Amino acid sequence: MNFREIKVGELQAFVNSGDFLNNNIIPISSHRAISQSLNPSADKNDTALIVAYKNEILVGYIGLLPDTIRTNKKQKIFWNSCWWVDQEKGKQIAMPLFYKAMESSKKNILLTDLSPHTLNILKKTSLFYFSNSIIGTRAFLRFDFQNILPQKKIFFSKIKFVLKILDFNFNLVTAPKRIFVKQKIKKYNFNFQKIEFVDEEANNFIKKNNKSELIKREKKELNWIIKNKWILPEDKDKNKEKEKYFFSSFSNNFEYLLYKLYDKNDKLIAFLMLKSYNGNLIIPYCYFEKENAELIQNFITKIALQKKIKSITTFNPVLSKKFFKNKSRFIFVKKLTKDFAISNELEHCKAENYNLQDGDGDGVFA
Repeated sequence: MNFREIKVGELQAFVNSGDFLNNNIIPISSHRAISQSLNPSADKNDTALIVAYKNEILVGYIGLLPDTIRTNKKQKIFWNSCWWVDQEKGKQIAMPLFYKAMESSKKNILLTDLSPHTLNILKKTSLFYFSNSIIGTRAFLRFDFQNILPQKKIFFSKIKFVLKILDFNFNLVTAPKRIFVKQKIKKYNFNFQKIEFVDEEANNFIKKNNKSELIKREKKELNWIIKNKWILPEDKDKNKEKEKYFFSSFSNNFEYLLYKLYDKNDKLIAFLMLKSYNGNLIIPYCYFEKENAELIQNFITKIALQKKIKSITTFNPVLSKKFFKNKSRFIFVKKLTKDFAISNELEHCKAENYNLQDGDGDGVFA
């Protein structure tokens, strides 16, 4: 077994190489590679990808996303952005691959949105500090059995057509509730502007409100994310690439939505970066004055209703409380938990001491 480290400055050449184009499995999508090569928080010699080969066959890979934490001083860190091994050919490779990533990142590594399986693996290494689970909220505006249940049990994938019929009928029955909510939200006189990219006004507002954050992504980083998506519209010419890559890369239902909200005196009171993905609305970045939380929660609900969104997800503690407070407006509201791990070398960055936005790490991309 041998490892190949691919640096940020090598990514574009790698996706144009025969090793990428002729392989049945690829460790990164071509557009994701281009995006990461333009990462403003990365240096060209930072490791972006480690690929494991056994007898010259690709059997595993792990991705690293360079970033910067801004506590008392700036410090280079790496997010784990993907981790895959072949179940048959890659047996006993997962951990050596991960330890190689630890070595490449000088152990300055963070992980979020951990699955229970990954969480258990990391706990056994004794290399990480685990903050308390971050609590969030998911509010459902529409039924979506056809997509949710097959993820839980294979049986439901066999009756997806039946689930689709159930969704249609239940959503028909609950339509009056959504009409009622639309009318209720109409009392708010939203003064807002939709923007394509983060401008100076929004950036100044972000800087004013991100003092307690660990990462502090601002105009330069956010506009890079918006311009260089990891998920692009379906492309017939790249369908083969999609089949070779085991992480999200194409969807016709992915977009970022940016809004600035003002009070009646045209004073900026909020900046929102929303992500609409396959009928779900996520809130990667939001900055607002707490006294306007009710207004912001209703504005997000208004956008969700306009776009026929199925569910709204947030881990922002203030917004989570507001969604629960107004849970009668939704079909169902449930609590979520998200786990966050930081290498022992970065224990001073524990989540109890700093705020994390939902989009920090690679969460904003997919």
